[in-house]
Formats: sequence, structure tokens, C-alpha cells
Amino acid sequence: MALFNGSVFSKVLPMETGLTVILPGDRLFGTAHKPSKVLYLLHGLTDNNAAWSRYTSIDRYIREHNVAVIMPEGHHSFYLDEKLGVKFYTYITKELPSLVADMFAVSSKPEDTYIAGLSMGGYGALRCMLMNPQGYNGCGAFSAMVDMEAYASETAHDPFTSRIAQTLFGKTGEIPEDASLFKLAEKNVREGNKLPEIYITCGRQDFLYKQNLKFNDHLNALGIDHTFEAWDGTHEWGFWDRSVKNMIDRFFVKKKN
Repeated sequence: MALFNGSVFSKVLPMETGLTVILPGDRLFGTAHKPSKVLYLLHGLTDNNAAWSRYTSIDRYIREHNVAVIMPEGHHSFYLDEKLGVKFYTYITKELPSLVADMFAVSSKPEDTYIAGLSMGGYGALRCMLMNPQGYNGCGAFSAMVDMEAYASETAHDPFTSRIAQTLFGKTGEIPEDASLFKLAEKNVREGNKLPEIYITCGRQDFLYKQNLKFNDHLNALGIDHTFEAWDGTHEWGFWDRSVKNMIDRFFVKKKN
């Protein structure tokens, strides 16, 4: 495998922004094969683009598959187009795929495109998928912050959360419908959209476990096909390492060409 840590200039953000990329190693030797599938892997609130490659064995797990792993920088954006900030959703879903296609020999087909993340990144992955279900073949969310309304309600007690919420939604703190995963799921059902494969995990001792149970129940009530797995664990990298391994086995081993 080849690992790249660097930065790219984004016109959308607009600024230099960090990017970590894992590419199939046989490209170094000119081996001919079809373009790689792509997994966009999103970090959490207190991490950066290098976190997945530092704290998990993602490189080893993906080694036998023709998959490029793209790990962008998300800051505190929840991968939204911030009302008082910059457009991270537009960057992640539109500009970054174009940059990746220009720089690396990867597929741009929706059937070869996957997205996943942890905590804040789990929210971002689910929202990107629910906003554009035809753009992905699979979505993974680990210990995801799935209830934006609950997160925003904490602003009165936490200055850090308050600052982030104001950047995301403005001083009124009013959450638009397209920021609610619950309402986006309902919208997809109303419109009859076919959703990609969805894999969700959360530790039973995680502070976000009740949120994830609530979201799981909501998806079940809507009849949205998905997999939810829970085991003993908290909000930490050991749990996410196991989760990403499980997801790779589900998405790529059984679909390996």
C-alpha cells in the first residue's frame, strides 16, 4: 500500500486543507487493473485527517482489496455547509471527488463509492448518503452523533458546543430540516429513494448509545434496510478499529472482484 499525507487547495473552502490517502500498492509497480473503488473515511470532532491512519489498522485491513481510502480534513464542521463558516459538505461531496479523480487512478462510479466515519464523521457520512443516496454503494457510521437536535440543545451548558453550533446554524441556532438525520431518512422514504447498504455500530457504554438506539428504531419504523451492531465498548479507537474492520469485511470481501 502507498500512504500519502499532505494538503490540497480547495476553491470551495477556500484554503489549503489536509488530506491523507491510502492507495493500492501495486500501482507503484505499474500493475494494470480496473480503477480502484473509493472509501471516503471521515474523522471525529477532536481529530484530523491523519487520525484513521494513526490509530487504526485501516492500511492492513484494506490491503487485499482494490480500494483507495480518502481521509479529508473536516475541522469542527460536522461536514455541513456552515452558515457562518465554510462549505464542507460541498467540498466533501463535490469538489473532493473531482480532485481525487484528477490526482489518482480511482473510479468515480457510484457503485464503486463508499463513505464512513466515526462520531462527528459518522453523522457526516450518514448525512452525505441521505442527501445523495444515489452517489454511494455503502455507508458506515460508528458511534455516530446521530441526533443533531440533542447536540444543539447542549449549547447552553457548554461554550465549546455553543461556538460550534453558532458557526453551523447561525446565532438563532435553528436547525434546518436537512441537518436532521431523522427527517432526511423520512424524506428518502417519502420520495421512494433506494438507499445503499448501511452499517451502523455503537458501544453499549458509549455516551451516544441511546441516540443510536433511537435512530435504529426510527430506521426500523420507516422500513429502511440497515444493519445495527452493538457490543461492549466506549467512545474510543479500539471500538472504531473493530468497526471499520467489520465494515470492510461487509462491503469489500463479499463483493471482491
